[in-house]
Amino acid sequence: MSVDLSRPKELGGITGKPGGTTPEHLFAAGYAACFSSACEFASRQLKITPSRIEIKAAVGIGTREVPGFGLKVDLVANISGLSPADA
Repeated sequence: MSVDLSRPKELGGITGKPGGTTPEHLFAAGYAACFSSACEFASRQLKITPSRIEIKAAVGIGTREVPGFGLKVDLVANISGLSPADA
């Protein structure tokens, strides 16, 4: 797989660079896939069967109050076919 990387807007990159992706996009995809796999594993352990598990991740990077950068991840899970308590 090959992608054209661009720098995140927060680090001086260009927003909406055609065909470009940021390392944060790749991290979000991997994190969402990993979390989805963990949900599937947990559902098997609990002997429940969701009809669908969809995980969306948004990742951001920026400065912190202390020196350095911070990474922020927002996850949204949509789990179908289970009661809210089981989901």
